[in-house]
Amino acid sequence: MKPNTHKIAISLFSLIILFTGFGLPVFAFAKNNVVQEKQCIQNAIGKRDDSLLTVIDQRYEDQKTALKNRKTNLSAAWNIGNQKNRRTAIKNAWQNYTNALQKSRKAYDATRLNAWKQFYANRKACGKNVISDDRTTEGVDNNL
Repeated sequence: MKPNTHKIAISLFSLIILFTGFGLPVFAFAKNNVVQEKQCIQNAIGKRDDSLLTVIDQRYEDQKTALKNRKTNLSAAWNIGNQKNRRTAIKNAWQNYTNALQKSRKAYDATRLNAWKQFYANRKACGKNVISDDRTTEGVDNNL
């Protein structure tokens, strides 16, 4: 056989295997694997974003509570007749407000980073194809 004839014979043999059904299980497995990867990453995204939605709701509830407390405490402080005591109460109202906002932010940041950390682990378990398709990181949510 000539060298080109040998290549043609191998190509024909490959086509016969492909079209007679011997190659179909390989294609079916590949298609099924892609579907499983898609479902896996969609579940991972859902878990991450549900966690973020929950922590955002909690953060803003905490901030609303801090603001309501500030309003109440500052109003009460201005009812104090003694200037020294009034100034102390005003200072305390602002300090309590600042502390509550910082606590809310820290809890939000910790939960947000944990949600992304878990997402990375879940995404990795889905397979290497999903990792290479979306390389977005937790930095995208810094401004939430």
